Amino acid sequence: MPIPLYDGKTKMKVVVFFFLFLTTSMAHAIEVGLATTSTVKVAAVIGAFQSFFPGQKISFHTYKAKSDVADQPVGEKWGIAGARNRLKNAKAINAAAKHAKPIDYWISIENYIAPGSTISDPRWIDRAAVIIENVATGITV
Repeated sequence: MPIPLYDGKTKMKVVVFFFLFLTTSMAHAIEVGLATTSTVKVAAVIGAFQSFFPGQKISFHTYKAKSDVADQPVGEKWGIAGARNRLKNAKAINAAAKHAKPIDYWISIENYIAPGSTISDPRWIDRAAVIIENVATGITV
């Protein structure tokens, strides 16, 4: 079931399909690696994990990972590329650390803009490409 989350300040909507990650409660704290330091994105991920794993101890680790795309990507292709690059770069930062964290879930979010949904719609829409990786199952969405 999708879990819609709204940040009170920006009204940013993040929909995460956690049904792919159904699992029993972990005996250890869940370690989540986020390929971002954005407070809005981090808050959305924390809220989603706390909703999906109530009562479970969860540790969140943020990484200032580069997207290797334009500061304002235009189009889904570049949004997805930025999210993939951030994920790869965050993993490299973690691996290079003196005390690398054993991450259970990796999350990467890259915002991009796209034209309105119809030809006559002149607006640009802010969207997000989200990548979620469950390290134990190898499932990535």
